Amino acid sequence: MDKLQRDLSTSLTPGSSPDAMLRALGHAYGLAALVSIIPQRPLYVSYDVSAKVVDMATQLLKRAGEHDVKVAGLEVEVAWTLIASLTSLGPNFVRPHLSQLLVLWRIALPKPITKDSASNAGRSVPEWLFLLHI
Repeated sequence: MDKLQRDLSTSLTPGSSPDAMLRALGHAYGLAALVSIIPQRPLYVSYDVSAKVVDMATQLLKRAGEHDVKVAGLEVEVAWTLIASLTSLGPNFVRPHLSQLLVLWRIALPKPITKDSASNAGRSVPEWLFLLHI
């Protein structure tokens, strides 16, 4: 988690290398893989680990709107990857967090506006790509 947070903060700095974004994705997928095997090998894993991961994911989703489209796309992908891995923990994790997860899902996509349905003039191409990525 520390390496993931470091790479995410590095990707926020202007002029950072594109490697930081790829490293962040790699660390997110690695962390997701480790979280998803917790049910098979639950020894020495505390509840705090999953709580920290879900807090990190929700913070990433909340602050994604504060950044440009490229960084926001990275934050959204990392957050949903972590949330997907947490759901593999089963009902013991999902049941207490269900309302929070439903709210996150509901706010993930913005409500369509009338100018979106009339023409593509309402959003730019990068904004459409970001929404499709989500």
